[in-house]
Formats: sequence, structure tokens, C-alpha cells
Amino acid sequence: MAKHTKRAFTLSEVLITMAIIGVIAAITIPALIQATERNEFVSSLKKTAYFLTNSLNKIAIDNGSPVGDYSFVTELGTDYIDELVKVANVVKKCNNQKECFGEKLLNAVNYKRLNGTPTKTAEGKAVILNDGQIITYVPWGTYEDAYVHDIDGHSLGYFTVDLNGKRKPNTLGRDLFIFYILQDKGIVPGGYGKPSACKKNSTGGDCAARVLQEGKMNY
Repeated sequence: MAKHTKRAFTLSEVLITMAIIGVIAAITIPALIQATERNEFVSSLKKTAYFLTNSLNKIAIDNGSPVGDYSFVTELGTDYIDELVKVANVVKKCNNQKECFGEKLLNAVNYKRLNGTPTKTAEGKAVILNDGQIITYVPWGTYEDAYVHDIDGHSLGYFTVDLNGKRKPNTLGRDLFIFYILQDKGIVPGGYGKPSACKKNSTGGDCAARVLQEGKMNY
């Protein structure tokens, strides 16, 4: 009778296979996690744009201003957050940054621009939403108008939105974005008029417009 033998994997072959699988996993898993995280940021940013627009229109009605006429916000100043609390469900209202962000996040070491240089969050009153977002409002006429590209003069005010609160990456253009209030236009994203200004080596202040236009973080 012929003798039949079964060939099994040797220990060295198993170890080599496991090592190869480990290398592939080490390369692909972080990329998958990053892609998932960015998709969540995109979805959250879309919701934020709707939330800000809807809330602004409610505040306009409460202040007797026709929808589309947002000049009333210059009279509210930093009290805009007080008005926002009246028309939106918020977890917490903060009268200063420390109350919302905590002292450790207020310095430029913890927040960075997209190009890696340090930055700070906006200074002003803020609210924390039930999904963990922190929205800060800054009155009109500030240097941040640099991220609106097709208007004359100043915006009426602007927001910085940290989509995931205190959690990382704490980077402008990733989880931190800028929105403006413009007369006759309402809420517009940073990069309005020139979304192409958002690039990987840019500050990230123009990226809200690009993300909302493309529906992804393609940078």
C-alpha cells in the first residue's frame, strides 16, 4: 500500500505569516481609523452648518428682523450666545473660554493649524451642545475676516466650532472650523468665495467651505 503523508506548516512559516499580517494591519488599520474619523467630522460639520443657519433665523425672528437681514447681530455683541441659548438646546453656556475648554486647551500648544503651526481657539462666549461640540462666538470686525474672500468690509461676527469638543486632533481644518455671519447671506463657512484656498499646508481656516462643497476631507 502506498504511504500518504500530510504536509503541515512549520512553526517558522506560521511565524512569518503572522508577521506579514501584523505589518499589513499596522499599515491599514490606522488609515481606516483616520478615514472613519474624518467621515464623522464631515457629517458633523454639515449638521453644524444647518444648526447655525436655523438658529440665526430663529434669533432674527425673535429680534423682529426680517429673514435675510442680519444687521441686528452687531447690536448684540458677545451677547449673541445668550440669544442662541434661548432658541437652541445646549448642555452648557460658558461666559469665558476656560469654562468650556479648560485651562490646558487655551494655549497655543494644544491647538494647531493644518500646517502644524500653533494657534488658539476664538476668545468669546461659548456653548457646549449635547453632542459635545463647542461653539464660540466672536463679535464683528476682527482679523479672522481673512477667511471670507468675496465681500467688502467686515463680517457681522464669526464662530469657531470644535466638532468633538476637547478631544484631539484639535486642529483647524480637521475638527476645528470657522463660520461667519454675513449681511444678506447669513451663515457662510470659512473659505467662502475661495474654497480652493484650503490645502494640506494651509492654515485650515478656509477648509469649512471646501469640506461642505466636496462632502469629504480631500486634503
